[in-house]
Amino acid sequence: MTAGLLGLAGVVLGAVLTTFLTLFKDRWMASQIQERQAYYLAIRVVCVLDQYMESCAQVACDDGLGEGELGPNANTIFQVEEPQKPTYADDIDWRSIDADLMYRILSFPNEIDDADKAISGEWDSGGAVCAINERQYQYAKLGLTAASITDELRQRYAIPLRTFSEWSPVETLKSVKQSQERRKANLEATAEPLYDG
Repeated sequence: MTAGLLGLAGVVLGAVLTTFLTLFKDRWMASQIQERQAYYLAIRVVCVLDQYMESCAQVACDDGLGEGELGPNANTIFQVEEPQKPTYADDIDWRSIDADLMYRILSFPNEIDDADKAISGEWDSGGAVCAINERQYQYAKLGLTAASITDELRQRYAIPLRTFSEWSPVETLKSVKQSQERRKANLEATAEPLYDG
């Protein structure tokens, strides 16, 4: 009887171990697949946002002065076209990455819409020069947001940093943003109150 119980216990233990090992193998395989999908997503998104960030740096440097147009009363126009909103491949699995990071990436086009509305508002209320300044500021911010997302993806998924030999778009974006923030602060400091009741 004891030998029978030991045999039964061995069969049960074997079945439990087999089930455990199968579950462990399945989970390990699923995590490997998810990791590869996340790495693929990261590379695709980094490539798209790197290009967008560089285009933002070009827009941020656009002072709107065409040839021979030299001042705030000139008919200033934008010299550099805004980049298209980032679009991503259909074959990437968004569920393979952290939800917060996914939200930052997928909500980025909404930030672009908000920036374009701010630029339009400045054009309507202050004219071309105000719109040019706001455009430089907004696209500097957008470029820095894109750079921040790519930095996080590069760190999480060990994607190499991109090097630039001639210029640094990120440093350019930071410089333009700081310059425009100083300009805004100076305008606010010198503005007369609407009502001094």
